[in-house]
Amino acid sequence: ASQMTGFALAAAILFFRLATRSVRAAGLAAATMLAAAAWLRPDPLQPVAEVEGIFALCLGVSPLLALAAGAALVLASLAPLSARRPDLPTVEGAALALAGYFAGVAVSPVFGSFPVPLVGLGMSFPVGYWLGIGLLCAAARSGNFE
Repeated sequence: ASQMTGFALAAAILFFRLATRSVRAAGLAAATMLAAAAWLRPDPLQPVAEVEGIFALCLGVSPLLALAAGAALVLASLAPLSARRPDLPTVEGAALALAGYFAGVAVSPVFGSFPVPLVGLGMSFPVGYWLGIGLLCAAARSGNFE
């Protein structure tokens, strides 16, 4: 549900910015329905403290550590905005969508037992995060996605 929320938010941003009115409405409806369906599906896995409960563990060690981890997560989620290119709509849209995806995934653990990206245990999210940032920066420098 967390990943689908981030994906739906990114898709909604792209549909809103780059699509025609009729495609925009259909795309937003589809993204919303897919996110709702993901939230309604029960998760068969039990939460792991080092993944889904990392902020509680940080808070137990030091409130300052939890605050620093939260601030780092917010700043990392907004980092794609530094690659915005208002002169290039596709790069601009990609930067906003990537930031929207990261923000959606970062906020989801507030509403359920979801992995906390970049703070919780696991390498898949940091690897994907840096690949996305790298591709976005390459596109912003070259001016296209080709």
